[in-house]
Amino acid sequence: MQQAAHNPSFVSQIEDPDFVRLYEYWNRLRGERFAPPRADLDPMDIKAVLGDVLLIDVQQEPLRFLFRLHGTNLAERAGYDMTGRYVDELPHDENRHWLVARYMSLLTNREPEYGQHDRIVGDRRWRYEVLWLPLSNDGADVDQLLGALRYRDTLETSRPIEATASQRITVVGDDS
Repeated sequence: MQQAAHNPSFVSQIEDPDFVRLYEYWNRLRGERFAPPRADLDPMDIKAVLGDVLLIDVQQEPLRFLFRLHGTNLAERAGYDMTGRYVDELPHDENRHWLVARYMSLLTNREPEYGQHDRIVGDRRWRYEVLWLPLSNDGADVDQLLGALRYRDTLETSRPIEATASQRITVVGDDS
């Protein structure tokens, strides 16, 4: 994952123009703060990515991550909707562990992150682009995460794989 901190090339690495606009919108809202509060976001201002949005609540003691919103495009591709459910309820162990590690990184670094990754679903490998933006209602701690994720592949361009059932749910990231 590429982080934004002190990295002028961060925005130039984002391929999706809607994601660039989302980052720039988030950056304007935060001003001098490390992250804006959720209340500052207007869904009408990000309507180009709403179907691709993940809004994650960070709950403390015990630390858990709740899908406040699992965008309709994402739910359709995954074959299930996680809205109102916890990350630890995800049906695939590998995906769950990968996401928790990503969310912990965002809590620790308090910086936007961007990446392109592969995810194996069923018998196909799907390429996707993802942008993560921290939100803070108290100005001190990350208490929500705003993500935007878009698959780059269609059924025709995704790559078939030969895998056992346990390998078909693996998330493969290029965390460089």
